[in-house]
Amino acid sequence: MRRHGDRQSARRAGAALAVALSVGVLGCAAPPASRLPSHVLPNASSPPPSIDIPGVDPPDEALVDKLQAEGMSEGAALFFAMTRVDGEPVGDLGYRIVEAFPTGNTATLTITLTPGQGGEPGVLEVAHDRAGANATFTIGYLVGWESVPDDVERGLRDGEDTSPGLGVVVEGVVEPMESAVRDRLLEYLDARLGARAAEDRLYSALESELPMTDALATGAAYDVPTRQIDRLEACVQDPANPAVARAYAADPASRQRIIERIAAVRAEVAANVTVGYLGLPALIDPMLQDVPWLRHVLGPGTAWSQATLRSRHNRLVDDLDRLIPSCDGFQFEFSGGGPGILAGEPLEGTWHYWGVLCPGDADWKVWEKYQTTGIVKYDIDTGRPGAAPLGPIVVTFDRNGEATASTWNKQDFKGLSLAETKFSVAPPLDPTEITALVPVGATQFTVKQRIDKLDYSFGDCP
Repeated sequence: MRRHGDRQSARRAGAALAVALSVGVLGCAAPPASRLPSHVLPNASSPPPSIDIPGVDPPDEALVDKLQAEGMSEGAALFFAMTRVDGEPVGDLGYRIVEAFPTGNTATLTITLTPGQGGEPGVLEVAHDRAGANATFTIGYLVGWESVPDDVERGLRDGEDTSPGLGVVVEGVVEPMESAVRDRLLEYLDARLGARAAEDRLYSALESELPMTDALATGAAYDVPTRQIDRLEACVQDPANPAVARAYAADPASRQRIIERIAAVRAEVAANVTVGYLGLPALIDPMLQDVPWLRHVLGPGTAWSQATLRSRHNRLVDDLDRLIPSCDGFQFEFSGGGPGILAGEPLEGTWHYWGVLCPGDADWKVWEKYQTTGIVKYDIDTGRPGAAPLGPIVVTFDRNGEATASTWNKQDFKGLSLAETKFSVAPPLDPTEITALVPVGATQFTVKQRIDKLDYSFGDCP
């Protein structure tokens, strides 16, 4: 393997890698201005501890501070500032990157170009696997020719090529950490961070002996989709959730299939975040700038970018969300009025409805205020949410979304409101719209209203 520069340049490459990752993958709130630089230890008279790891040099303190200023955790800044990155061309249309981590393992990425490939720019295909103890991945995407400078395009594109772009395939192999080397790194971080180590996410991952792909899966790129996945998993596992019980009553095995799907999505998110780390160094590493095409096929302007990975994670979570009956609550509110006829005489009606489906409940709670003036005067008022002396109307919807039962003050209204308004919701699970058939005399008004996620603006759930 051809080396680019001395060890100091390799250390600079590791630091450059960390700068890129700090924004895209390990993003977190920037430290307060009053925070001490990372190399200022609790005992200011003590020098930074030595590193007892073969082949690993101490980090440049100014670079570590810069990484933290970019938003990276202190442990992660130290980790990546001690990472060495080397590379070598593989033929005319390939490049291999080797990243040596201060945990005794490496990640090897082999990048191969295929000019003249069809497809759609911006679409990212990802596959993860295992090869013994190693984690492997393959990603593929298309870089549109419009994203490649003319001089680089001329070196890659045949004059008769009418394809939309340049195919890129990246094959990666991530070795497991060496436990003895990891322990030495933890000893260094313990001495370096002191009490701050307990709050550092990467340190905690290393201390927990997580696999490399899980240890690197930290920061907002991982935390945001994982919190959403946790919420969905808690919902589908909740035995007290009537909506979930009803949904899986006809096919109990479907719940287990969804649980397995959740585990697969969780694993892919972690692996994708790791891929996001490994993909950025070549974009900015000065050692790799002697390959004209490399900087144009990696990084923010391509499908292999943090923005694309976030979009992919959003789609995965959305797909899960559609499979799982919601544990979220819902609410609606609408009001209106209009003229009606009863026995040939005019009426004027007004109405106001509020509805809430509390998390875990099977039935909706509905409040009603309904009045008419004219030949017949009605004044129906359950009271509004939070101010209903006898409580709301309890409405049950069937699996088709039709109201089939309703009670108020221990009286049965047979699926109707006190004013005989008929409700239906769609879709039946996770509804987004309610339809109300509101009578004013012999005249019926059809009202459609959006259903929102419960925000407790009506007060606590009754």
